[in-house]
Amino acid sequence: MQLIVCWFRQDKAAGRSEDKEVTAMEKGTAISLYEGERILWQGKPGCSWRNLVKPSDILKVPIGLLLFLFALGWEGAALSVPGLWGLVAPLFGLPFIAAGAYCSVGRFVHRRWQRRQIAYVLTSERILTVYRSRLVCRFYHTLRYLEKRENGDGSGTILFDKRPVDWHDFHFAFFNELIQEREYEYAAIDDVDAVWALIEAQRRRWMKPSAK
Repeated sequence: MQLIVCWFRQDKAAGRSEDKEVTAMEKGTAISLYEGERILWQGKPGCSWRNLVKPSDILKVPIGLLLFLFALGWEGAALSVPGLWGLVAPLFGLPFIAAGAYCSVGRFVHRRWQRRQIAYVLTSERILTVYRSRLVCRFYHTLRYLEKRENGDGSGTILFDKRPVDWHDFHFAFFNELIQEREYEYAAIDDVDAVWALIEAQRRRWMKPSAK
């Protein structure tokens, strides 16, 4: 996803002004910025295979592999059953094969596909995330939670909120991680310390009583 910045300009003859815009070219998403609002940083989540692996994958990938192997065993046994049941029984194993394949390998492919469509933008007033045609916006003075998770190479993740626990967390946990990355955090960004410093500086500025 490519971002293009159209700078603010004043039409003195007509007495009109045009808003700045950040345009996501692939999906046509436009973000109008306030007059005087400045873009401080733009970035994207890391899409290399090294950045795609999370600590939670250490547990979920082996479970996915076990589920996949169990489903394959089920399919083999079901196919050996004679008669009509031998045609129907294998169908019950297909969802488990799909779930096991997704949890073990497909999760990384899906995560990489999503990250390639995400763009992060820090302005002097807001924290923005663009995902396809969707925009998530946060104002610095409304932040109640902020956490930095840094890797050894200087990259890392900044969390702005903790997603509330609901029934999705128990039934579709692997989809929750994808929602977290596009709505609640800046995931796997380079030079996380510099981005963290920008956010903290703007947060302190807007938390002051005299901030405008």
